Amino acid sequence: MRRARALQTIRRVSVTLASLALAACASKVALSDRMPESALAADEGVVIGSIVLAAPTDVDPEHVEPLAALRGRRLEAHVRRYVLRLGDLGFQDHVGEEYVLALVPDVERRFVLRAPAGMYSILELCDFHPGLFGDQRGCKSTGLASFEVHGRQTTYVGKLVLQVGFKSELEVRVIQGDQRARGIVTSGNPEQWLTLNASTTDAREATLRALATEGSPVPSEVQTELMDAAFPDWGFDPPEPQKVPGSS
Repeated sequence: MRRARALQTIRRVSVTLASLALAACASKVALSDRMPESALAADEGVVIGSIVLAAPTDVDPEHVEPLAALRGRRLEAHVRRYVLRLGDLGFQDHVGEEYVLALVPDVERRFVLRAPAGMYSILELCDFHPGLFGDQRGCKSTGLASFEVHGRQTTYVGKLVLQVGFKSELEVRVIQGDQRARGIVTSGNPEQWLTLNASTTDAREATLRALATEGSPVPSEVQTELMDAAFPDWGFDPPEPQKVPGSS
């Protein structure tokens, strides 16, 4: 168990570095919720899945503000293809387009991804709020889950449930102390005191039935291969420090 969590941590660091390095050059594509109508190429496949951000309802008074802040944010999940480096360490190089799925707390969002065959990661969940110069990032979580797209195959990959919880008082104090030491101001981001727990459930029957009811062409053969949920971290994503003009 410890080794698994250690590997997950290494992979998460790799995911974070890769997303920062490649964000500027990856084109973004909104994920569809309907099946493609044209035939697949030999190196293409389709996956069907869904994501729900599940927030608790009966909470203590001190937890109301973080949940309200989360519900007021614009939330996105980002998906990218990756290739592995360094064997079992699982460092990921992300390639190709970045697929984006808009999320709303407590609303299950279906996605249908038609893409080149390969391994894919639900790379990050991030929130945005209005800033002085447009939308500004608040918090994020990286390395949520992974799945595989198989050539000329349609695969159901499950429902990713992201269960919202709350950081302990000790965790909050430690994070606040670190932020003060680093000069990071986060008073406008109370959602950072939340946590996420990821799990995958099989909602194949309901998902495929909804597609068919909406008139989307579901193939007669759909394989099931549930995505692997990871150990997501959730916290404040500090903006890049502003450079003073003329400084090196």
